[in-house]
Amino acid sequence: MRRDARGQADRPRGAVTIGLSPGVSDIIGAAFATRAARQFPEIRLRLAIGFVHDLEKQLEEGAIDAAMLNGPGASARLAAEPLLAEPLCLICAAADRRFEGAAVPLRALAGVPLVLAGRPDSWVRRALRDALGQEALGIEVAAEADTVAIAKRLVLAGLGPMVDVASMVRAEILEGRLRAVPLGALAITRLLVMPRGREPSPAAVAAAGLLRDCAREMLASGLWLGARAPAASAGP
Repeated sequence: MRRDARGQADRPRGAVTIGLSPGVSDIIGAAFATRAARQFPEIRLRLAIGFVHDLEKQLEEGAIDAAMLNGPGASARLAAEPLLAEPLCLICAAADRRFEGAAVPLRALAGVPLVLAGRPDSWVRRALRDALGQEALGIEVAAEADTVAIAKRLVLAGLGPMVDVASMVRAEILEGRLRAVPLGALAITRLLVMPRGREPSPAAVAAAGLLRDCAREMLASGLWLGARAPAASAGP
């Protein structure tokens, strides 16, 4: 009985808050929370859903313990570990045959009105602006929406294609309603991020490790659509 008591005392316990963006929470949130409840019943887990810049700020302020953020990099005050990479894709209606082939060159977007998903300062939108700027191209806007959930509905309604990762529209791709074609060489990295200079609790370490395991398993099994192993140099 003493051994059992020691084992229970050694289990991580207490409150932990993990940050996820709305799209990432749809992919991994439920599976992660379910595993955490079963594997670490003494941890009181809270998922904080927010935009990447807001989550970075909350990490720096100590309001959340860890988060999965987009890269290539995070704040210098945060420690980041690459988990997986995803190519940015042109996402269009399945019947839209303007964009065929294994990949779409950036110049194919010339004159194409786009549905823009995410806030203007999001990593995806900044990466798209920078890449098109290097080609001396601008962005023609059909519509804008803060969330992918709304943006993909606008694509399905025929307003135009959008640029994001295939995992954000996995269900619609599998249903045959949307297609996702890699756009040039653009990609994002998903990072496991924790604050520097602050000792995490055992519960936070355990929860972050479980999030890492869940992401890697979804990558290996193909459940994280379009994901690949990150480049060795990814992350800060």
